[in-house]
Amino acid sequence: MKNNIDVPDLSPTGCTVIFTYLPDTDDSFPVAVKLVWDPRDPLAVRLGFAHGNWWAVGRDLLEEGLSTDDTAGLGDVRIYPDRVFDDSVIIEFDSPDGWAVFRAPRDQLKEFLAATSRPGVDPMVELDAWLEREVPAVSPNVSVPSLNVAGIGIGIALMLAGVTLWMFRD
Repeated sequence: MKNNIDVPDLSPTGCTVIFTYLPDTDDSFPVAVKLVWDPRDPLAVRLGFAHGNWWAVGRDLLEEGLSTDDTAGLGDVRIYPDRVFDDSVIIEFDSPDGWAVFRAPRDQLKEFLAATSRPGVDPMVELDAWLEREVPAVSPNVSVPSLNVAGIGIGIALMLAGVTLWMFRD
């Protein structure tokens, strides 16, 4: 007798959205940005720019940035309402390598998040499954305490395991 097991589709989902690059000058121009969500890493959305530059943005940060009247994000990525165009948000990327500001269409980002949401699935349960699958056991005799996702413990554990969450290449 064969078991019928419901295996979820673990293929990444993506689309291309046109952002507007807003340099310090008045010479703004359109930029095609790939949005990719991978159910194996359900808490992040990847934004792919020209020349293989990728940024991983937390889904929760993107959701907050699309719905707040203030600025969402304190670190390398900040999202806030566009004060000129009501149907857009501003996304700022800041790193040691440079700074860039883009205008992004609010509705298309919301549609992407809705299309990649998994109702009834707890992202923390998926994160636990991902950690079990991706973080190698140090030793069968060593017990690993549970990690507090709100703290920095998970980042340290992933760095020790050689897993990089925020740098991607084509």
